[in-house]
Amino acid sequence: MGNKSRVEVLVAAVQQDGEILYKDMRLNTDAVIAIQGENYKYEEKTINGKQVKIIETSDRGVGKNRNISLLNAGSEFLLFSDEDIVYHDDYEKKIVESFERHPDADILLFCLNFPDRPKNEKKVDIKKERRAFVFNTMRYGTPNCAIRRESLLKANLWFSLLYGGGAPYASGEDSLFFREALKKKLKIYTVPCVIADMKQKESSWFHGYNDKYFRDKGVLAANLFPVLYCFFIFVFSWKAAKKAEGYSFFGIWRLMNAGAREYKGRTGR
Repeated sequence: MGNKSRVEVLVAAVQQDGEILYKDMRLNTDAVIAIQGENYKYEEKTINGKQVKIIETSDRGVGKNRNISLLNAGSEFLLFSDEDIVYHDDYEKKIVESFERHPDADILLFCLNFPDRPKNEKKVDIKKERRAFVFNTMRYGTPNCAIRRESLLKANLWFSLLYGGGAPYASGEDSLFFREALKKKLKIYTVPCVIADMKQKESSWFHGYNDKYFRDKGVLAANLFPVLYCFFIFVFSWKAAKKAEGYSFFGIWRLMNAGAREYKGRTGR
């Protein structure tokens, strides 16, 4: 076995062969691949001199899957990933150099390419290195994110089990993760550096605009912004009404508020 990588990639996958996936993603560092499958299985393999832990469970939910990978990680820097990412050869070098350039950073957000998307489709882009806060971190997904393991452990930071593919509510585990990190005084920076390509695939949670989609967004709004959720719902409803066929502003607003009431009823807030 070679030297331990400074960067360890934590992959959340569904019904995959871990060794084949490692190679398809063009990984060249240590990795933990947590698979939602049908059995409970733990393997450690050496692939191209790198330590790869492959953990299959029958548990469901992307948040649970990411937490499993966190529990089994051990490198200095942890990079979150999904099964549809293909990494550039120098991703470890870029991540390490970026953290060394920002010694006070706990989390760095990197760029991803989307080669299969139409050129006119809106993409998240990072123009410069700067601090990120609650509203601008909402633009990014977990696969943009690398974190110092020491910072994560000190902050006792984990993913919510309520949101994302396989969970009760459709999406938002990444936004909540960043919100919790900021609440615990971790520093987040954006870095205009591309580390991987994301392949176009069918979403595990978005199946078009429907009532559940908007109620789930209302649940997330009340969780993310306990005080300002009404403002978030108003703005989101206004924007969504322009592209959600068959839904008016007031229809979306009512569904999102129903979701917010559901969340507040669950938590007693």
